[in-house]
Order: sequence, then C-alpha cells, then structure tokens
Amino acid sequence: MACANMEEVELFLNGRSQGRQLVDPYEMNHWMVAYAPGRLEAVGYAGGKVTARTQVETTGPAVALKLTPDRDRLRGDGLDATPVTVEAVDAQGRPVPLAQDLVTFAIQGGDIIGLGNGDPNSTASEKGDRRALFNGLAQVIVRTQMDGAGSLKLTAAAPGLKPASARVTVDAVAAPAVQATATSDLILDTWYAAPPAATAAEALTYRDADMTAWDDFGTRWAHDPQTADGYTLCSVRFTPQAKVARQGGRVAFLSLVGACDVYEGGRLLGRKTDAAPGRMEVTLVPGGGQRRLDLLFCTPAGAEFGFSRNVVVRQA
Repeated sequence: MACANMEEVELFLNGRSQGRQLVDPYEMNHWMVAYAPGRLEAVGYAGGKVTARTQVETTGPAVALKLTPDRDRLRGDGLDATPVTVEAVDAQGRPVPLAQDLVTFAIQGGDIIGLGNGDPNSTASEKGDRRALFNGLAQVIVRTQMDGAGSLKLTAAAPGLKPASARVTVDAVAAPAVQATATSDLILDTWYAAPPAATAAEALTYRDADMTAWDDFGTRWAHDPQTADGYTLCSVRFTPQAKVARQGGRVAFLSLVGACDVYEGGRLLGRKTDAAPGRMEVTLVPGGGQRRLDLLFCTPAGAEFGFSRNVVVRQA
C-alpha cells in the first residue's frame, strides 16, 4: 500500500515495475506483489515527472548499534533534555526492523530520565539503564546536570553487537532561578512485623527476609502485644527524596512505643532503652535507591510496641 499526494504512483520491486496507478487519496493505492528479498521502491509523479521516491530494503542481520541524538547542543542547567534514537543496523548501516536485542546504556555528564521502544504491550520500566528494541528501535531521553559543561556521552551495548556512543555538547549556563520552598517530609506509614522470636539474635535473622509476607501495621497506633516474652523485628522499605539521597537526612520517630534498636543494612543507627512512648531521631547517611530500616523491639508478653505517631524522613 502507498499513501501519496501526487497524481500517480508506481511501484518497483528490484527495479521491475509492478504497475503505475492514479493516486486514490481516500482508499490509497494497493499492489499484490509476491515477496522477494531486495528493494521495494515507490515513485510519485506529477505532471508526468518524477517528484518523489521512497524505498525499503531487505537487510542483513544486525551487527551494530547506532545512536542518534535529536539535538547536538544542550544547556548545562540540569533541566535541558533530548531524546536519542537507538537502532540496530546491518553491515551496510541499514536499520534492521526485526531486531529485538536488549540494550544496556551508560551515561557520563548527564542522567538518563526515560526509556521507551513503542511496544504497546510492554510492561518494562521507563526508568533504569536497559531497554529491548522493538521493531529494531528504542529511545533514551537524557538530561544535563546542574552546572554541566563540556559534553554528555551516552553509550549503548548489546550482546553480539558492536557498541555505539554519541556525544552532545553541553554549554555552561547560569543556574536557573528556583522558588524557595519549605522542606518536605517522607512519611513511613506501612511497616511489617516479623514473627516473634525468643532471642534478639534469632529476630535479627529476619533482616534478609521478604517483609511483605509478614503482618503489616500503621504508625498511628501500637502493634498488638505478643503472647510471650521475646523480640520482634519491624521493617519498612522507602526511597528517599533526592536531597536526602545526596546529602543524608534524619528519621524522626514522633512517638516510639517500646525499647528497641534501629538498624539500616546491619548498621546500628540508634537505641531506645525506655519502654514508655517517646520521641527518637536517627541519622541517615547519603544514598539513593530503595532502602530498608529494621527496628528490633524487646517485646515482653502483653506489652504494646511500635508507634503511636508518624515516622518521617527529613532533610538534614
């Protein structure tokens, strides 16, 4: 099928005409052609003269990746961004429309803020550093960093294919004006309590377990008491806000019920020895991505434990 706005259109397969037709602007133009590898070309005519040509070719197997930025210059203000087209090409540099390779990306002098490939059925994340090609194509959106200057370099690699890289010039510019805002808190309101344990050492073994299989509870009321003396590990996962990830922050327990130790990644952050409800704060070191806090409560039989007010992550 050909869609044209000229007077006539003619189809060629490997240089042999498959027929010349008057253009139908509503139904388009159609030819029934037996498949043969090679070149399929449509030629448009107006006033009896050739006015346009377009063609597709049968390609060889994919041998390399190709990156094409939409722009060749960006502002180094941490806001400017551009899409980069990702293709698999054959030995002659032609795009291979059947390629489905998984491509991994790396960037210097900027950040990857989005990934896509046009597949309407894909459930892959639009964030991260990898994306599969769909019909031979994918797209990466890159952004400059604050106070950036020089260049931004994106590289792409896939097993069995020659890797590709692309550079975009980054111009130094003054930092953009921003509206001053109050600091915002991240509320940690969904916690999970592991099964009770007889000893602290036994309870701490749950730090590597999947907490989502445990009993979940909130932060505005204490957890139900245990039926026997022992220890209970309570855990939460969270992703800190950007400033906390860069500079560190604090976790404020506005009303912590029971005696407990606070851990992150096996490191003791703080200890509360008084079982009565009380406030407590611990320091968070810088670090992005998903993080996990573990609270080891001493849980005498019949005593409530947990929280009676919110738990919040705050900027340093």
